[in-house]
Amino acid sequence: MTMPGIPSIYYGSEWGIEGRKRARSDAPLRPALTPAVLPRRGRHAALYQAVKQLIALRRRYSALRRGDYAPLHVSHEQFAFCRKGEAGTVVVAVNAADRAVQVSLRLGEPSGSQLVDALNGGDIFQIVDGECTLHLHPHWGRVLVLH
Repeated sequence: MTMPGIPSIYYGSEWGIEGRKRARSDAPLRPALTPAVLPRRGRHAALYQAVKQLIALRRRYSALRRGDYAPLHVSHEQFAFCRKGEAGTVVVAVNAADRAVQVSLRLGEPSGSQLVDALNGGDIFQIVDGECTLHLHPHWGRVLVLH
């Protein structure tokens, strides 16, 4: 929902439902699903709400739909990038690790600017001398709006 391009969610993915390919049939990749059963079949109860929240952020911030893209940090388990548009700047940071980490990003924005986390209740991160250090929770991310 935050990368360039048109987002796509394959049905059942928002509930964490696995499709399994078998040697002779692709049918298990597309299990029959009914809306009432979806919450019970999903392996990750919070995933559905997280997907809804990310969709809402994409709708709210035009930079996530049409903004330029620039990578800020790429490592084995962490990834951060910037989306800049006419109406503002959004920084996205993701941590795939099993542990919390600190990630420092060089943004080039002036001291006194702030990144406000629109995904996690408004956590605020100060930019000092063009850099900002983020605390990233395990298996989660941040969607930060530049102020």
